[in-house]
Amino acid sequence: MRGVRDRDQAAARAEDARELVGSGPSPASFTRETGEELLCASFVSIRRTDVDGTVEFADRDEVEAYIRASISMSPFVGNLPPVVDEPFVARSASSIFVAEKAT
Repeated sequence: MRGVRDRDQAAARAEDARELVGSGPSPASFTRETGEELLCASFVSIRRTDVDGTVEFADRDEVEAYIRASISMSPFVGNLPPVVDEPFVARSASSIFVAEKAT
């Protein structure tokens, strides 16, 4: 068996942060929605487990640091409002795929 982590998530994928800066959806091609389809050509059995939660940023500086560290969101850091709710709580969504090859 081989585990495949969803590339659409980082340590914490915060969709609310994307909405905050207007970066749009993640550009990743391997997501929880597409993962099974992409894996089915190479594996006979695929199981997806969704791990959703929240990420809390204490203040605007933490939100900005997170956005700057994101390859896809960093170009939009200038869109970050001068004031954000503190703490800023963002949804996170990750998926873990476990796939098995035929024996």
